This record gives sequence, C-alpha cells and structure tokens, in this order.
Amino acid sequence: MVLWQKKLMSLENEKVILRLPNRSDYNSWVNLRAKNFSSLACWEPDGALKNISYSDFKIRINWAERGFKNKDVLSMVIFRKPSLELVGSITLENVKYSPFYSGYIGYWLGSEYYRQGLMSAALSSIIDFTVRNWKITKVSAATLPENKASINLLRKFNFTEEGVGKKYLKIKGIWRDHIIFSYISPERK
Repeated sequence: MVLWQKKLMSLENEKVILRLPNRSDYNSWVNLRAKNFSSLACWEPDGALKNISYSDFKIRINWAERGFKNKDVLSMVIFRKPSLELVGSITLENVKYSPFYSGYIGYWLGSEYYRQGLMSAALSSIIDFTVRNWKITKVSAATLPENKASINLLRKFNFTEEGVGKKYLKIKGIWRDHIIFSYISPERK
C-alpha cells in the first residue's frame, strides 16, 4: 500500500511501514545506530557511523526529500508493526533512467531485529514501488563475501551474482572487495 501526504510518502505491508525520515525520527535513529555501532562497523563504509549529529540527520532528511521529489533517491526509515519501533533504514540511490533504468540499494537493521522478516518486507516494498512507479527494472547491491545474511536476502529476491567489485568500499580502514548482485525485473523485456 502506498500512502501520500503532501511531501511525506510511506509504504506499508503486513510487517513494516517505511517512510521518508523526518526530524522526529532523530532520537530513535541515533540511539539504534549507537546501540548497534560494533555490528554496523563490520559492514558500513568508514565515516558512515560518524555522521550522527542532529545537523547531519537534517542534511539526510533534506537529501531524502529532494531525492524523492527528483526520483533519483528513495531513502526510508523502517518501522516494525504494530509497535512502530524504528528498526533500520533502506536506500535506493544512484537511480538512472533511460537507457539504464537502474539503481543501487543499501540497507541496515538493528541486530535485535534480525531474523524476523523485517528487511525482507522492506526490500519487497521498495522493489515493488520503484518498479511500478519509477519504472526501475534493475536494482544492484554490493555485499561483503562473509555477509551471509545479506547474500541470502538478495538471493531470496532473485538477485543474481554479477561479479566482484574490487576494493569497492573502505571498511575499518581496509579497501574491501564486495560481491555485486542485481535484481532484474520481469518488466525488463
């Protein structure tokens, strides 16, 4: 289900509600990031965990709103139903239209919310929305080879391995290779 409210857009399914971030999300977001710092540091690029000030968050809100308006970024916070706890975030960015109709997705979830189907629900909603509304027919993701949970999630959604991005992201001070996966929508004929 897609709900529109002036500038705010949200997606909803049986497990999660996704919406563009707003200022009222800051405390929940920063607390979840801080609580999961050590686990997120294993997967996220250097510097990502440093951008947690309120000022940084306002910049992120503006970037997400502008990106949504321009249809080149869809960055949403994820809330678990029915409690409406903020549990993570998912972002489709680097959206390119003709002739590519593609984008890159990234996501994170608080470790206390693993294995509950929440990221599956979020990924399903994002893919469905961008294929139907933005006509994006290829979504790519990069993951570390040891991130089995992410690899399994991507495979569940018919992402196929395309190759290795050599020295793709710097994580914990080391340039790390990532496996590149892509989802090709049946609409891509």
